[in-house]
Amino acid sequence: MNEIGITERGDAALDTSWFQWVVEEKQPAILITKDPSKLNRILNDLDFAPNIIVHATITGFGGTILEPIV
Repeated sequence: MNEIGITERGDAALDTSWFQWVVEEKQPAILITKDPSKLNRILNDLDFAPNIIVHATITGFGGTILEPIV
């Protein structure tokens, strides 16, 4: 199983490198994100039911110096 995330190093809604192994290789994935609405738009484009777990972390730091892109 592959994991993209640990939101300090990469967010699955912003870093879509996981998409290839989920779509083409049909691999399961745990996607960690702080932007579940954007990730949901990406997942809605899939034409099959992949084996994905979405872990959404919500904080009040979005848009601050701590999480400027969130």
